[in-house]
Amino acid sequence: PLHEAAFHNSTACVQVLLDCGAPLRPRTDQGKTPLDLAEEVKSEESISLLRDYIVPPAESRRSDWLHDQPKFDRIAAKQLIESMQNGPCNGMFVVHHSSKNLQNYALTLYNDNEYFNYEIVHLNDITYYIDDGPYFESLDHLIDHYCRIPDGLC
Repeated sequence: PLHEAAFHNSTACVQVLLDCGAPLRPRTDQGKTPLDLAEEVKSEESISLLRDYIVPPAESRRSDWLHDQPKFDRIAAKQLIESMQNGPCNGMFVVHHSSKNLQNYALTLYNDNEYFNYEIVHLNDITYYIDDGPYFESLDHLIDHYCRIPDGLC
């Protein structure tokens, strides 16, 4: 919806979507963000709104889900989730450094008696993403989003 609103220069719709927590930089199948589409058709008001929009602070706390030790891998994440007092519950997750690339992170998620591992790419200072998902301004924003909306995980 944000892509369509930006493309058609519907700034009221863009604003409502952002106010309701829509990610600022979702991607089309071609990798284009709403800003990219607005720029292509010269939707000046949408361009201005998207460029100037300040993403609200993330609500989650890294101390609740990030295990920052370099040797903490998916096996350790699984063991940590299994060690919880009442055992693993759907939606439990741990974020840790990726064993493939220490610049990136990994999300280990428990759901329906299975563990899923997703690489969180840290592209630059303001871009984190999983697979073809939206770009996020921080690791914290990415986690907030996927805690609210599974968006293809599991």
